[in-house]
Amino acid sequence: MTGKWCKFGQNKLIIAEFIAIILVVIFSLFLFLKTEKNSTDHEDEKNTTSENAEIPYHEEGALYVGYDGDLGSLDITRNYSSYVVAYNVYDRLFEIKKEDNGEFSLISNILKNYTVSADKRTYNFELKDGIKFSNGDILSSEDVEFTFIRSIKADSGNKLADAIEGADDFIANKTDKLSGFKVYDEKRFSITLKKPFPSYLWQLTLPAYSILNKESVEEGDSLFGKDAEFSIGSGAYCIDKWNDEEKILKLNPNYWGEEPSVKKVYLKRYIPIRMDLAFRTGEIDYLVMEDFNKEIYRKYYTNNKEYRFIYTDCLDNCMLIMNSDKPLLSDKRVRRAIQLGIDRQAIIEEALDGNAVSVDGIFPKGLMGYTEDNQGWLKYDPEEAKKLINEVGDCSDFKLEIGITPNLGIKGVQKISNMIAEDLKNIGLRVSVVRYDADSRIYLRSNNKLTLSYVHWVADTNDPDNFLFDFFSSPEKAHNFSLGTIDENIMKRVVEARYIVNDEERLKEYASIEKKLVEEDAVLLPIYSEKRIFVIGNRIKNLTPSWSGASSIRFRDIELK
Repeated sequence: MTGKWCKFGQNKLIIAEFIAIILVVIFSLFLFLKTEKNSTDHEDEKNTTSENAEIPYHEEGALYVGYDGDLGSLDITRNYSSYVVAYNVYDRLFEIKKEDNGEFSLISNILKNYTVSADKRTYNFELKDGIKFSNGDILSSEDVEFTFIRSIKADSGNKLADAIEGADDFIANKTDKLSGFKVYDEKRFSITLKKPFPSYLWQLTLPAYSILNKESVEEGDSLFGKDAEFSIGSGAYCIDKWNDEEKILKLNPNYWGEEPSVKKVYLKRYIPIRMDLAFRTGEIDYLVMEDFNKEIYRKYYTNNKEYRFIYTDCLDNCMLIMNSDKPLLSDKRVRRAIQLGIDRQAIIEEALDGNAVSVDGIFPKGLMGYTEDNQGWLKYDPEEAKKLINEVGDCSDFKLEIGITPNLGIKGVQKISNMIAEDLKNIGLRVSVVRYDADSRIYLRSNNKLTLSYVHWVADTNDPDNFLFDFFSSPEKAHNFSLGTIDENIMKRVVEARYIVNDEERLKEYASIEKKLVEEDAVLLPIYSEKRIFVIGNRIKNLTPSWSGASSIRFRDIELK
């Protein structure tokens, strides 16, 4: 009996333990479901529009700006990833202004006057009185000379550096003086070029030619570009804090121009999907269309009277680059078939929600040198594309790749790439879309290893030289963008065109080169030129976009309420 009762007791214990386990499981499931509900409720909360969200406190006179990606080094001579610091902390000899009639003009911000010699080679400059850096130092001719010399040392291939008389000897370390740059006194200096260069003054608007404070750069030495203390400019703002946690600009106490409405700028980094939410909840004051997708645009912004919109044409071109050094793409018939086989209008409508226009050349509409003579020739013609592929023969052994990264600066790049791959499949080509991390893609592209890739180029200056010289003036430049081998005669023409003094002849030559590259040689496919949309929050009264439509804005051009 004792044994039976003992066994019965053990069974009761086992049953009790079993029931306890079931209860624990049920209770745990209850807690899990409750947590999930709370989490879902929280997500719903996060996805509300700014109407239902609590607006965070903002300092009076402060602007809150979101950015995606990396703002790059504070060394603006070498920083090609972002112009935020260059445009707001520093000045250049000239700026570009978009006039009310849509034309572009040069503004000599810090210059009292300048003259150009009869032979178009020597430029004489005089600085305005009272231009100071944020630390109180007077901006002098020596600072300008130092800026140009440092630029040459930073990049011996710089388009402005090799144009100055004596630059070749300076680059080759045959001399420590740049003979073409002469300083006469604190305010007067001159630059003499090797040969006439008609677009030279336009080139001086480039961020790399932001005037540096010689003393602070030399004092900082290797810390310049890393430590904000030595990044001293004469622009409307100076750097208050610049680290991984905080990036803050404040008003330059010695600014020479009219005091801007924005007195302080808080810059905060967001992933793109978070950027949109940050704007709708009032964390940041404006949003650029490229920072959110069309689904979000339709859901939260279309027909929403709470927001104001600024629409501006962007002087840009998103191009599909075809590496002519790679198998299959070395045949011009294949490159032409790719041009004819991709439905660019469908891409604009479906992937970009119609906020772009197609261009048939390299130069976007509005840029100096754009001509309607090079438009209208490129039509979507998949049947003709198939014929060209059939002429080439069986292409099934070759597989093309479109190399992308999420932060290419191309809105909807995955969607665009998938549409292109499908279009090319329909004409008989095998294409895959390959995602790389940013560093890998840059390495592959700059070493001429990608077969198909994108370049989204926004004008740095209002001159066709800006689009042609950087891509087609040398084998090195072409390979840097995985363009493959460019016709030697074309490269020679690109270099020589910049020195044609007569503007009409120069622009005619650029149009001829553009036609040769795109229409005749089919080295790339221009896909679209963007229509940039800025969405403005209720703290901003006025916002003036950059002359080129680029997302980098001069904060002095924003007026707060």
